[in-house]
Amino acid sequence: MAWMTLLRTQPERLATFAWLRRVAINEVYRLSHIERRDARLDATSDRCQASADPNALEKQLLAREALHALSTLPERQRRDLTLHVAGHSYTEIAELTGGRTYTNVAKTLRKAKARIRLLQMQSELESPTSAEGERQGANNPGRPS
Repeated sequence: MAWMTLLRTQPERLATFAWLRRVAINEVYRLSHIERRDARLDATSDRCQASADPNALEKQLLAREALHALSTLPERQRRDLTLHVAGHSYTEIAELTGGRTYTNVAKTLRKAKARIRLLQMQSELESPTSAEGERQGANNPGRPS
């Protein structure tokens, strides 16, 4: 349809390039909108399928723990890790976060991942202790634990 308008009006050469540029930009916006909509629909259907999953509760608990761990990170580490998990490369993260260097992004991500691992290890160390106490209480019902 846009090509028909171009053929009908036959504008100058410079105007044609400007028009073509604008059409291309609008097409990118349109395709981006469709892609985001499809991604939201896919996420919604995944959530519906997850509710039928017998391990859904465990997955939700793990997701909640991950969000808690992410919330304990400093702002820069949280932002960089979120962008990295979203699929951005270190170079893209550097550009998106104010022109930092590749090395600086790598260092920030390394610190963030180390802190997440530390929090995971701490929660794993705490979990067996509470589970062991529950088992002892179950084995000796008359005896308080």
